[in-house]
Amino acid sequence: MEQSSVNEFNDLNKAIEELTERNHQAYASQKEFTENASHEMQSPLAVFQSKLELLMQTKPLNEEQAALIADLANASKRMSRLNKSLILLTKIENNQFLEKETVSVKEILEKLLEQFEFQIKQQSIRCSLNDETDITIEANKTLIEILLGNLLSNAIRHNLYGGSIQIMLKGKKLIIQNSGKPTSLDKARLFQRFQKESRDDSSIGLGLEIVKKICTLNHYSIHYSFNNQMHIFALHF
Repeated sequence: MEQSSVNEFNDLNKAIEELTERNHQAYASQKEFTENASHEMQSPLAVFQSKLELLMQTKPLNEEQAALIADLANASKRMSRLNKSLILLTKIENNQFLEKETVSVKEILEKLLEQFEFQIKQQSIRCSLNDETDITIEANKTLIEILLGNLLSNAIRHNLYGGSIQIMLKGKKLIIQNSGKPTSLDKARLFQRFQKESRDDSSIGLGLEIVKKICTLNHYSIHYSFNNQMHIFALHF
């Protein structure tokens, strides 16, 4: 940095440079720790899950023991999903999804709706897709599948029994709106890490943060609103 003839300015510049460097080192250390910790957790989690499955097969097994093992198995699966999500976030932040191709948003939505068919029917949700138009983009297909999958999963998970989901493609905009709790979500915290808007124990609170990270990486915008008792997510490609 160019030196100033004023000593106070030089001291201030030096202090700013040192602060910036410390912040950069702290961020790099935190990111490295998250990545290393997540990868190291994969093996013991896999061993724990396999041992639990073997334990389930042992006999005799009374009802109380079976219930305890089932609780441990559910906790293990949740930890595994959390770990995979943290690894995914680290990969997105490190820009490791470089391959791009022409992607049809309509095709991905149709495939995802087929995958979620059981959950949709289980909750008697009325689901409609306005497929008169399509949106084609140049992007990493895996990330787009995760992005749209998380939005649809969110619309199903936080819906009402007998509720509805409406999906619309307009120009370069995807709109997903669903029924759910009768009040607006907290916009200020919605896309933050580990923020949960339900008591669902299977939710790990990272789905919408992953959505936001993918949007930021691809220079998309995502907006939430609440209107006519519908929770609306508008994604601009």
